[in-house]
Amino acid sequence: MGVDVYSAGNRNSGNRFDDPDGFYGVLYASSIHVGCFVETLARFRKAPPKVIAEIQEIAHADADQTIFGTVPESWFSARRMGRARVAKKRCADIYSSEWLSCLRREIEPELIASGVIQKGQFDLSDLMSKNRRVSQKASSYVHATGDFDGIFYQSRHGRDLDNWALFEPVRLNETSCSELHSDDAAFQKALELLDLKFDPLS
Repeated sequence: MGVDVYSAGNRNSGNRFDDPDGFYGVLYASSIHVGCFVETLARFRKAPPKVIAEIQEIAHADADQTIFGTVPESWFSARRMGRARVAKKRCADIYSSEWLSCLRREIEPELIASGVIQKGQFDLSDLMSKNRRVSQKASSYVHATGDFDGIFYQSRHGRDLDNWALFEPVRLNETSCSELHSDDAAFQKALELLDLKFDPLS
């Protein structure tokens, strides 16, 4: 399985499929370069005008506020594009009807008891929501089975972006690493998809 690695989540760092107990690490990957950029650049998306206005009203906010909708040149300094072939590739497709049925039986009761979701409401929208307690609980269950090397999932930014959350330790073959450049076609496409602009002077 050839994948382009876009980030390695730290243990218990709060990413989508991280282990809520911090026992295992997760390596996040996408099948194409555009997917790598979209997933990592999404945080720069423009905030609603009301939110921006509220931030600007905060005393001294202008000295340390995010420039919404703009990707700074400094974003490139600590990042590289990696590519690798994963030695193992049995990943749970948790968005499938079969897996949703399984997760309803296995994790829905606990999610209801803890007040994370309402009784009888668990479905695909919960797994794809920004409520990390749901997706991380699903990850914990998949990992505990011992039968899978990770999770296959589609990006919230488009179902044509295939992603993987791989449980560490991950065996990677044919690894390579390259520098990022602002004129990369995939980077430019991600800017377009997310309605962002690049600032080479920041």
